[in-house]
Parts: sequence; structure tokens; C-alpha cells
Amino acid sequence: MSRRVVVPVETRADDLPAIKGLIDDGDYAEAGKLLHTFLRDDHESLEAWFLMGRIMLELDNPAQAWMIFSWILSNGDGDKRWQNWTNLGKAFDHMHRWGEAEECHRRSLKIDPKNRIALTALGTCLVQQYRTDEAIKVLEHTLKLHPDAGMARCSLGYALIQRREWGRGWDNYQAGYGRMSARIERLYTGEPRWTG
Repeated sequence: MSRRVVVPVETRADDLPAIKGLIDDGDYAEAGKLLHTFLRDDHESLEAWFLMGRIMLELDNPAQAWMIFSWILSNGDGDKRWQNWTNLGKAFDHMHRWGEAEECHRRSLKIDPKNRIALTALGTCLVQQYRTDEAIKVLEHTLKLHPDAGMARCSLGYALIQRREWGRGWDNYQAGYGRMSARIERLYTGEPRWTG
């Protein structure tokens, strides 16, 4: 039985935290409907567009996310928030435009040099470019500051495997199994996990 979604006739700025909560919970359809209603009346709200950009990233619509975050960064004080740069960088990452993604992640880090999300995004972007030594340096720095940064640990695993450091590489890579939505283990029926 599907649940019926009732979209209010109007939404207000104080509804945005609840919409963010829906996004955090993965209810992108409901959050998107509420944001459409909100943006109909306040179409220049940077905060509402930011949330819409997050939905586009989560739903793997990087071109739309790119348009949204580019617009946010060109309006008001949007360029002063690390989150906007990081999310624009993630849109570029999804489109395999690594140079532009890296530039965005570095701009994010100029605003908040110790930010776990921005550091991990930069390190992962460097892994994607096979700039292995740089990636390892950034990701090890990230883990020194944030030992519980699971995605940084997984990306470090990829970088170490690129460098053929198999033991450390696999240990870091496997650290993410079951701990992050992006890292699920896919085992085929009857096939044991490879142990090297």
C-alpha cells in the first residue's frame, strides 16, 4: 500500500529544516514536492535551492545539480559557504570533469581547511585522476584529523591499491563495508569473499 502524500498549499522558510530532514532520511520525492511548492512562492531562496541541489546529487542528476550550485555561487554570499563549493565539485565529479571538481574542492577548503567532507572529496577526486601520491597525502591528513571518516578510509584504500600496496589497500577499502550507503558488499550466491 503506497502512502498518500499531501503537499501543502504553501510552505514557509521555517519548513526548510523539516525538508532537510526528509532529504537526510532519503525521502527525496516528498522533499522535492515540498521544495517545488516553496520555490513557487520564493524562487530566489538560496537555502531552498541548496536543498534542491542536494536532491539532484542524490538522484544522480549531476547536470541539474551543476546548474543549481553554479547559480547559488553567483548570487548573494553563496560563494562564501564551503558546502556550495563542495557540492558543485561533487556535480563535476559525477560528470567526470575532474579538473573542475578539484578546483571546487580546493575552494571549499580555503573556506574551511579542516572540513572532513571537503578533504575527503578532494582526496577522492585525486584518486580518480590517478594522482595517487597526492591523494594518499590528503586522505591520510583527513584521517589524522577525523579518524572516523569512513569514506576517506575507503578512498585511501583505492589509492593504496593503485600503488600496489595490497595489504593496507584492501584493509582500508574493506573498512567501509556495511558502514556507508555507498559501500555495500555484493556477494554472489555461494561465492565466498576473496581473501587474497
